[in-house]
Amino acid sequence: MGENHFNPTTVGLYGFGLLMAAIAFLILVNTLISTHGTDSTLAIAMGDNRKGTVSIFIYVIGTALTWWNSWLSIALFTGVAVMWLIPDRRIERHLSKRES
Repeated sequence: MGENHFNPTTVGLYGFGLLMAAIAFLILVNTLISTHGTDSTLAIAMGDNRKGTVSIFIYVIGTALTWWNSWLSIALFTGVAVMWLIPDRRIERHLSKRES
């Protein structure tokens, strides 16, 4: 079997999969907020969901750049993964304020 060496089509499909997962997360968050109300703990803790919006933006850019430079796309996708590895303490902070 041949190696793909970050074939643009393969990387592009990977980026598309990541983009769809990010959009699914955005839909989930919006559905939960609409179900529980804009004054719910989740809605207040999530705020403007900047991390999710930035992720979608980077995935779109990374997927589009795949046919120009697949290594740059992989770097962008890795950057989003690293960004999400940093713990998001918004919900914990909000809950601890409510308990005080």
